[in-house]
Amino acid sequence: MPRCFKFPRGCILTFAFYYFSPVYSTIFQTVFKRNSVYVGTIFGTAFVFQTVFDDAINGWWETRNKGKLWKDVKVKLAAGGDAGDGDDDE
Repeated sequence: MPRCFKFPRGCILTFAFYYFSPVYSTIFQTVFKRNSVYVGTIFGTAFVFQTVFDDAINGWWETRNKGKLWKDVKVKLAAGGDAGDGDDDE
């Protein structure tokens, strides 16, 4: 492992490169070496991220607005819980 005394920040990056070199090599050989696999990996990752992110945001939104969404209001109206005062005939 090379030693450097001038730039301690560079030493950390150099250490990380040599320490994770097998990981980087494996990732390069499997993903980045061929353009078709690289582009496919980008599209696949984007699709998975979009699906997970969409489900997480929808779950958060439904939790935050519980009781105000149509699916909750529809159940209350079907049960006869009309919030009106019944004076609509004026």
